[in-house]
Amino acid sequence: GSTNGTFVNGERLVTARALAAGNLLGFGENVTVTFDSLSPEAAATVMAGAIRTVPPPRVQPSATPPPPPPPTPAGIPADAIKPTSRRSWVMAGCGCLVLVVTCLVFLFFMDSFFPDILYAPLRMFGF
Repeated sequence: GSTNGTFVNGERLVTARALAAGNLLGFGENVTVTFDSLSPEAAATVMAGAIRTVPPPRVQPSATPPPPPPPTPAGIPADAIKPTSRRSWVMAGCGCLVLVVTCLVFLFFMDSFFPDILYAPLRMFGF
């Protein structure tokens, strides 16, 4: 079955059902199609068993071994490369906090000692 439902003339499909010309098929909530039969033989179509498929041919493994992994960059020993740790994220967060505090201290300093320079752009736009 389908997740959104398949309907024939408003009734949800739960088993196989033969279609007749003029049946209204619904797929989910938004898609509806009218079934039209072109020949009487089409109405005689019955559901068949599962289609048999031919298995793909087996691929023989090659005799050559896979290439070795590439060396580490700049001759760094493989055991020296570590995954990122929680400590590095904490350090990045502290660095961002220091940057924000520095910007606030700069704005406070400019407001206290050089307000004409700090507020000049606002005066240009009429604030």
